[in-house]
Amino acid sequence: MDPQHRYSCGMNRISRRVALVPLVFLLTGCVSLNVGVTIHSDDNINVTMDVGLQQAVAQAAGIDDMCNTIQQDAASTPWPANTTFNSHVDNGYLMCSISGTETLADLNTEGFTLTHSDGVYAFAMASSGLSIPDTSGMGDLSTLLTKLSVSVTFPGQVLTHNGSSTVHGTTVTWTSVNDLLGVDGLSASGKDKASSPILLILGILAGLAVIALVVVLLLAARRRKAAAYAQAAAWQGQYQYGQPVPYMAPPPQAQWAQPMATPPTTATPPVVPPVVPPAAPPPNPFSRPV
Repeated sequence: MDPQHRYSCGMNRISRRVALVPLVFLLTGCVSLNVGVTIHSDDNINVTMDVGLQQAVAQAAGIDDMCNTIQQDAASTPWPANTTFNSHVDNGYLMCSISGTETLADLNTEGFTLTHSDGVYAFAMASSGLSIPDTSGMGDLSTLLTKLSVSVTFPGQVLTHNGSSTVHGTTVTWTSVNDLLGVDGLSASGKDKASSPILLILGILAGLAVIALVVVLLLAARRRKAAAYAQAAAWQGQYQYGQPVPYMAPPPQAQWAQPMATPPTTATPPVVPPVVPPAAPPPNPFSRPV
């Protein structure tokens, strides 16, 4: 079998086991699928697939180790040399976690594509790559697939993503089965390089500069207000309410603005009439000489 179809083929092998389960279990939903793709470069893409069945369904199908079942049913499928398998139980599901490193050329399979062009990685996943054979009368993926999580992590900024997916950092995650079953399936794109740290540092420095300027302006305004309040309090403490405020003489004017002084005038002394001695009385003709 073509190595490029090993992951989807592994899913199909599990599906054949599911097809042996009584209809009552299938209609209640039983399959859990978690897929994670982390892109580092075209030659270094980490892929993890955590797939499992409800324990009751697995026991009814005679499965007690999900990883052994996958490896036995896909014995003819070559797995990458660095592939690891880990069986575990998660919230009532018998699970098998498969992880390995792929290249861009080997990763593309039916219903699962990843392309790299013009500095952008484009991811797409459709339900056709997870089709379950021989499920007539048993329900489709919307019935069988009860737990779903598909995530893809790009080297750089996420550019587009569809459905009800969420973005955290450079990772896009889908958890809705309806997104996978939609006409467009799951799709997202992201840059093949991380943003320059220099731009990030410059942005941080610019933000800090703006914050520092705002703080300085606020402190200066606070100081001015404090000085004004202190001056008002000092004035109020010196002159209590109801007391007359002393007259404050205006500051002296400049010398050039003073009016020209009038020279002093000399007082005129009063006019004193001359003293005239009294005149001698006239001789008495009747007097005798002594």
